Amino acid sequence: MTTELYPSWRQLFGSDSEPEGMETREFRVLHKRGEPFLYLPKMRVAARNALNLYPAQRTLARLARTAMNFSLCFGLPLPRTKVPLATNAPFAKFLKKLTHSGIMPEFSVLAGNPSAPGRRFIFLVFDSNGTPRWVVKAGTEDSAAALIEREADFLQRLPTDLSGAPRVAARFVDGSAKAFAMDYADGDSPRDPEDGRIERTLSSWVDDSRELCPAELPVWRQLVDSDADPDLVAHLTTLLRNRTVHPVIAHGDFTPWNIKESYKAKGWVVLDWERGERDGMPGWDWFHFVTQSAILGRGQRTDEVARTVEELLSSPTFLHYAALTRIQGVERLLMLGYLLHHAHVIRPGEGRAETLALLEVLQSGWNIFQEERGRPSRGSMV
Repeated sequence: MTTELYPSWRQLFGSDSEPEGMETREFRVLHKRGEPFLYLPKMRVAARNALNLYPAQRTLARLARTAMNFSLCFGLPLPRTKVPLATNAPFAKFLKKLTHSGIMPEFSVLAGNPSAPGRRFIFLVFDSNGTPRWVVKAGTEDSAAALIEREADFLQRLPTDLSGAPRVAARFVDGSAKAFAMDYADGDSPRDPEDGRIERTLSSWVDDSRELCPAELPVWRQLVDSDADPDLVAHLTTLLRNRTVHPVIAHGDFTPWNIKESYKAKGWVVLDWERGERDGMPGWDWFHFVTQSAILGRGQRTDEVARTVEELLSSPTFLHYAALTRIQGVERLLMLGYLLHHAHVIRPGEGRAETLALLEVLQSGWNIFQEERGRPSRGSMV
């Protein structure tokens, strides 16, 4: 029997020599751009809860998710597929151990991009009532397993009381396959976070016991070694050479769709820490949240995103954060550095062209090459 999830599926739920150890599961399958991406379990209540794995941000995506929920409520047909499970395979035993029942639990699967290196799978594991309890991230290819291991290691090294960070509940290693489990974070992504919650979260990640030059931080060294414009990078580095800032714990992909407003945790739970840094650049998570929400979430034009950036840099909450992290006066230099890093180091699959367009508009408007004292022009750019 074949399935779109092979070969990674077979590495996780490999064939069992004992017939009684084999089971077949039926999933409802949702497609995106022609590719299967979300596998919903047969149990209807679990399938509806599994839609929370779909990080719908734009209006059409949210409408699509609502339509899917409607279809599940009323039993309307969705494409289905059957997949084999070796319930005695090591990864299956890992999932059973989470439930403390010895029974193979119901689960859904969010499949990663099949064309991207390091394809990972996110399993949402349910209890017997169809209530989501655990999230498991798994990968089998070398690059995927490395990302899984890096994220789990990073989370386990964070302070246990760090605001917004999830807890690693269990880890799995079997040959090239690696996975880790976290408690499920309830709630949805924040729709209107401009009420101080960004500042409260990011301010709690500041290490005010140390001061470092931005060029000493790992992300800036990555930028220097990238294919970004060497003259621009060198000029930014020169302008920042005599400045010190407080490093921060940085998430690296801080966006609404990686945040849950958890009722159980009584606050934000921030997910997907695979780009996390202990010595991170202050401001970059906030820049990422604002620019990528505008580009990917709202589909704003470049001039609109540029105005959004200016509004951020002059907002009272950001100015308070800038003072706390000691980046006041160099915010625009760090914004340009962030855009360069995102475009030339991260190289995202979506939004890269828009990020480069924003970089060009801001760089032109701020005239940093005309600046000799380390403070960019604050003139209008749009």
